[in-house]
Amino acid sequence: MANINHFQMIDNLKKDTRVTFKKGFLGLGSKIIYNTTQSNIKAYKKEYDTSVGEQILKTLSLSTKDVKATEKFPQKDLGNYQLELFVSDDKQFLAVSLYRYEDLCYKPVMEQKVFEGKDAERYAYLF
Repeated sequence: MANINHFQMIDNLKKDTRVTFKKGFLGLGSKIIYNTTQSNIKAYKKEYDTSVGEQILKTLSLSTKDVKATEKFPQKDLGNYQLELFVSDDKQFLAVSLYRYEDLCYKPVMEQKVFEGKDAERYAYLF
C-alpha cells in the first residue's frame, strides 16, 4: 500500500463523509475507514499503457449496469496512464481517478468517481 499523502485525489477523499481518517500511535501512519461497514480502505497506484488507459476511461464513463467484469486490465511497470484507487477490504467502497502523463507530470483525465455496494465490487474486480 502506498503512502496516502502522495495521492492526488486524497484531498477530495478527505472531504467525503463516507470515510473516516484515523491517525496511528504518536501520529505515525494513518488508516482510512469506510463508515458503513467499518472496513479498512487500502490505496493503490497502478499504471497502464495507452490502449488499456483508453479502455479504462471508456469503462469508467459507462453506466455501472453496462460494465461487464470479465477480466482484469493488464498493468505495466511504466505507463502513460496512472490509476489511483482506494478500495475497502470488503470491496463495498471504491474511489478511483485516472491520470495521463503529460508535460512531465500526471494530469487528470476524469473526475474522481466513488462506487459503493455491488457497483464497487464490480469495478474492484477489474483493477
